[in-house]
Amino acid sequence: MTIRFNQQKTTILYIGFSIFLSWGCHSSVQQQESRAAVSGYVTLDGEPVKTAQITFMSNEHTPALKARGVITNGTFSILASAGPAIGENSISISPTILEMEEFEQLRKKSTDASPVIVEIPKQYQDLNRSPLKIDVTAVEADNYFEFELKAQ
Repeated sequence: MTIRFNQQKTTILYIGFSIFLSWGCHSSVQQQESRAAVSGYVTLDGEPVKTAQITFMSNEHTPALKARGVITNGTFSILASAGPAIGENSISISPTILEMEEFEQLRKKSTDASPVIVEIPKQYQDLNRSPLKIDVTAVEADNYFEFELKAQ
C-alpha cells in the first residue's frame, strides 16, 4: 500500500509540474506573439541622426514591454523577436556616448569635447514625457515609422 501511495504522489507531482511548465511556456509564447518588427528613419532638424538609441515602451501592457534598437545614419530596424509590443507605444530617443578611449583621444584634440556623439533634445529622451507615440500592428509592412525631431 505504501508503494501505491508513493506512485500516486509522484503522478500528482508530475502532472502539477507539467501544468506549471506549460503555463510558463504559454505565457512566454504569448508575449513573443504580441511583438512585431519595426523599422524607420529618424532626423534632427532635417538631417539624419548619425547614431542614437531608440526605445519603445508599450502603453497597453502591464508590466510594460520594452524594445530597444540602434539608430545609425538615420535608420533603425528591430526584429519581431525583440520588437515592441503590438498596440500603442511611447518612444524615446537617447544620445549615444563615446567609448572612454575614443573620448580621451577627442579630448586631446579639443578641450571642449563632449562624449555625446549627437545631442538629442531632452524632450525626446524621457519615455514618460516624449511626444513620440506610435501604433504598432501585427502587419510588418505597416510598421515603418519616420520621426522628425526638432532642436529647441
